Formats: sequence, C-alpha cells, structure tokens
Amino acid sequence: MKLKKSHKINPQFVIAISALVISIFTVFIYIYQARIMAKQHQDSVWPYIYSGRSLNNNGFKMTIYNKGIGPALIKSVSINVDGTNYNSWQSLLNQYDLDTLTFYCSNISGTIISPQEEHTIFGLTKSTEALLVWNKIPNINVDIIYCSIHDECWNSNGSQIKKINSYESINGICK
Repeated sequence: MKLKKSHKINPQFVIAISALVISIFTVFIYIYQARIMAKQHQDSVWPYIYSGRSLNNNGFKMTIYNKGIGPALIKSVSINVDGTNYNSWQSLLNQYDLDTLTFYCSNISGTIISPQEEHTIFGLTKSTEALLVWNKIPNINVDIIYCSIHDECWNSNGSQIKKINSYESINGICK
C-alpha cells in the first residue's frame, strides 16, 4: 500500500504571511494619512490678501486685508492704473497732475499681516482732495505678492488671486 504524501499548510506560515500583508497595508495607510495631514496643515495657514478702496466723509483710502486663516508675508506691492505700473504713490499723483495733494502712506513690503488684520497703505484726509482722486483715477489697483509660512506664494491684483512659483521683489511704494 502506498501512502499519500500530505501537503499540510503550516499554520505558522499562514499567520506570518497574514501579518506581513497587514503590516504592508498599514504602512500604506499611514503614508496616505501623513500626506492628508500635511495638506491639511498647509491649508490651515493659507493667507488670502484682498485690496480695496473707499471714499467717505473721512477721506479716501486704499486698504489691504488678510481674509485668510494664516499670516501673510508681504513680498512686494506695486500700484497699477489701467495697465500702467507706478513705483510710488507720488509718481502716480504726479502723472495725474495731483502732486500738490497731501497724503499719508504705509510701506508694507517685508511685513507680516496676521489673519483678519487690515492695513491702510494710502490715504487722503481732506474730503475735496479725496473726491478729486476718486474721480480722476477711478481704476487704482494694488498688486500684492505675498507668501504663506510654507513659502507658497500668490499675486493679488484687486480682481483675482493667482498662485505663483517665483516673484520679483519690488521696493516699497510709500515715497
């Protein structure tokens, strides 16, 4: 009589293979979870810079706001009117024959703007001068290049915000 050779699967081998498969699967889950957490962290510190202008009884002012949830490092600020860039408020006023106006300004290049913080970057306190600027230069925009704490950078030009990879630093515009 011939004895059949039995091929029994060793239970220890099955347990070892199962543990190996589960371990590999767990590593992939942890890697995926770490990527999600890193993305969440980046999104949790995203600044959102917005510029605006206003005219009221107190005068005219150009203001920038950080409506985001993270701090914004302002890299550069420039003035734009109908596609023409100006390197200072004074040069803009000179171009429109308004060089005798008395204005105040704040140079914010290189500063950090906290979430929900606002800065006035240009203003006129005399209502007659303010109305003159409002009517004579209706399309003033401020181009702002800013970055998050993770060195992700954006360009905000008053109407849209674009993510950028590189930028040119511009000197301050408060001259």
